[in-house]
This record gives sequence, C-alpha cells and structure tokens, in this order.
Amino acid sequence: MNDVQRGQRGIREYIATFVAILFIVVALLGGGYYLFLNSEPHRDLNTDTHSLYAIIHASDGSVTQMPLDVDGSTTISTDLGFNTISVEAGKVHIQDADCDNHDCIHQGEISHPGEQIVCLPHKLWIEIQYLDDAYKADENSHMDIGATHSHMLDTNQTDVVSR
Repeated sequence: MNDVQRGQRGIREYIATFVAILFIVVALLGGGYYLFLNSEPHRDLNTDTHSLYAIIHASDGSVTQMPLDVDGSTTISTDLGFNTISVEAGKVHIQDADCDNHDCIHQGEISHPGEQIVCLPHKLWIEIQYLDDAYKADENSHMDIGATHSHMLDTNQTDVVSR
C-alpha cells in the first residue's frame, strides 16, 4: 500500500467518523425536541400549582373558577341566557343551556390546558388552566367573543367555585 492509498483511506475514515457523529447529534437533538414537545409544562410538582381549573368567562365580564379535581356544577346566568357547567371525573362540559342551537353542549368535555368550549349566543367561554395561571384571570383580560375582532377587556370580577 503506497502513501496515496493510505491517505485516501484516512480521509474516508475521517469522513465516515464525521458522518456517524453528525448522525448521532441529529438523532439526539431530534429526540430531545420530540420529548420537549410532548412533555407537560415544567412545574413544581411539590406544590398544589399542578391543579387544573375550568375558567368560565361570562358576557358580563365575570369570571368563575371551578377545580377539576372536585365534581360539581354551577349555573351562569346573564341577560343573554344561562349555561349549566358541570365538572365530573376531572373533565368539564356544558350540561344545559337555553341557547337555540346547543353547539356548546355538543362540543363535549375538555380537561387539558388550552382546550376551550364556547357558547356564542351567550358570549360565554370556558378554558382549562393550571391553578397558578387561573389566579391570574383576575389580572388578565378576557376575550370578547361578540366583537368582530377578538380583543381584551379588563375586569376585576372573579369568583372561585369550590365544594
């Protein structure tokens, strides 16, 4: 084997090693990204901030919070009508409403942060949040689903429904 052949073999080994390392790095980064996207938000599991709440926003600007770990129901009545919201087995749904189409009832149950139920005729919406986020509902604004464009309204009316 002459020097040229040894040099070409060395380059091939170098390229093969580089490609193998590159493949491993890409696989690790891809796996980490996949795990990050599919993981729960990073929260302190030693506190009660991991509790989920249903946050009910009514057309009059009031906000009602219902813990998902306690079964029960509440009725929200405004000038536009009423909605009875129930929590059962960690899931919330609209059990009854006097709107014409009952689309809000047909939307079914929700139980994960970011999920929502909306009753357009009553301008009422429900969202799921963690406890520490739910307490911020007092300070945060609310979606005006009756407006042409969604915008935020300030309110200081917050009720916590507990059993």
